[in-house]
Amino acid sequence: MNKEQSRGGNKKFSFYKKPVMNTKPDGVWTVDDVHRYITTNEDARKNTEELRSIADEKQHREFKAKQFDCVTFSGTFSKRSADGLIEHSGLMVLDIDHVGLKVNELKGVFILDQMLQPLMVFTSPSGDGLKVVVEIDLEKADHLTWFYALKGYVSEIYGISIDEKCKDVGRACFLPYDRDCYLKDMIF
Repeated sequence: MNKEQSRGGNKKFSFYKKPVMNTKPDGVWTVDDVHRYITTNEDARKNTEELRSIADEKQHREFKAKQFDCVTFSGTFSKRSADGLIEHSGLMVLDIDHVGLKVNELKGVFILDQMLQPLMVFTSPSGDGLKVVVEIDLEKADHLTWFYALKGYVSEIYGISIDEKCKDVGRACFLPYDRDCYLKDMIF
């Protein structure tokens, strides 16, 4: 197995251009594509900085919905909804919100978690949460069962809640800028 395969490089999922109301995919991506985007895209950097400067919650939510591209890590879709699933990727994103100032410390903890073995870990657009992308084996359990198992594990081990909306196979994940985005087996 080469490095790309070991980090889910052969797993494909849908990419969507902003705004989030766009439910038709604009392409098929891999974790390598997402990593390159998150660590180098200048528009993502500007939008992430601006989003983090918006204090009003409603304005914050509206700006994110209009200005951020997104992906559906869990698969390729004809349209972004559960009934639009073409093929599951074998990936799930765990969305951990509002961890505050310890976000970088927590990122390191998740990167080293031998049970989860994340493919990718990055800071959320707001800057106070994490996105943790993990592989799931659909021959052992379905998407929803994996969600609840992973949610229980993270709650028991770390005392942290995973956003319940992640159980939706078609859940959009916004793509921020994070120059320190972790990618499994990345060569430095």
